[in-house]
Amino acid sequence: MKYNTAHPKSVEHGYTLTVAEPTWAHLSVNQPGQRGKTPFPHNYYDLSLVVTRSSDKKTEKGSQGSEDDEVSRVSVLSECRRAITTELLLEPGQQYHVSILSFRAPQSCPIIISVLSAKAVVLEKKAFDWDRTRRGVYRHLWAAGKVEQAPGTPDVYHVRYKTQGALYVLLVNKSRQLSCAMKLNATQGEMIKPSRGGRLTKDILEPGQFQILNVFTSVDTFAAWNASAGANLGVMPPNMRMPEHMMHQPVVNDAHDLHRATRIG
Repeated sequence: MKYNTAHPKSVEHGYTLTVAEPTWAHLSVNQPGQRGKTPFPHNYYDLSLVVTRSSDKKTEKGSQGSEDDEVSRVSVLSECRRAITTELLLEPGQQYHVSILSFRAPQSCPIIISVLSAKAVVLEKKAFDWDRTRRGVYRHLWAAGKVEQAPGTPDVYHVRYKTQGALYVLLVNKSRQLSCAMKLNATQGEMIKPSRGGRLTKDILEPGQFQILNVFTSVDTFAAWNASAGANLGVMPPNMRMPEHMMHQPVVNDAHDLHRATRIG
């Protein structure tokens, strides 16, 4: 199936995978070959593939499975290769949500999605599910990234995760009472592009929230990839409130934004 990927702020569609019986499947995303089209034939865009799972079965109360049923199944983040591939076990009664992103691709970047399996798999185009995508990326960063606890604050963490083509920075506030504030600045790396439009960000997280603060991608995969980010992190007094427009700079109030602050769990 052909698909046009785009920057997270403009992407519109995701996909779901469903099966009638258990089967292993190979899910791959391919970019067109660049040989003969550009001076740098292997300079591919960064691709991120996030697959989450939710239950289609009814609960005892008669409602669909809640977010608590959802787990991150697969995440491949910012790989600058022509094709990214993953293998996963698909089970009946489950719905698998597929999100594909690129931080460096133009508005329309043609890619091809393919699913190889011994049994039938239904791949359907759906409206892009931003909340599931944020949670899928968060779970992967928390599990695979470098987690650092804020000094003197046992419930506040910042996470850094470096891939072939990007540096992800995540802030997690597991406190039940305290808000936290973080100022982030990319201090090194000339050939980088910040996903929020600037290297300097300021964010305040309320209790029980996480936020993908910024994603720094390499402008040219041939350039030296040496981005780093300095952070100043502090805890705010209980019940201290800030005006909405001062909670996040640059502003990330749009629900269709990977960087929007989200409740944990």
